[in-house]
Amino acid sequence: MYSFDQPDNQWRMLRVANATHNVSYVEWDPAFEFERVAFAALWDVSADPHQQTNLWPTLAEAEQAAWRAELEKEFACAGHRGLPADCS
Repeated sequence: MYSFDQPDNQWRMLRVANATHNVSYVEWDPAFEFERVAFAALWDVSADPHQQTNLWPTLAEAEQAAWRAELEKEFACAGHRGLPADCS
């Protein structure tokens, strides 16, 4: 059973580590539907390796929307045994 199949795991996360970003973005929804996210956090892992300062409240709405859209896109991505992922 995968961790996202557990009824008590209502988190999803996007980790971006490349030449321009070293961040973790997480969302929590107790219903695991992610239509109304109860908690979101964005951490700059380079500047804050222990993830103590949540940058999410400091982001403009457009930037928050972009992070949400990217996480939704990645979360919807799925592969199947022996077949490539259906992601674009």
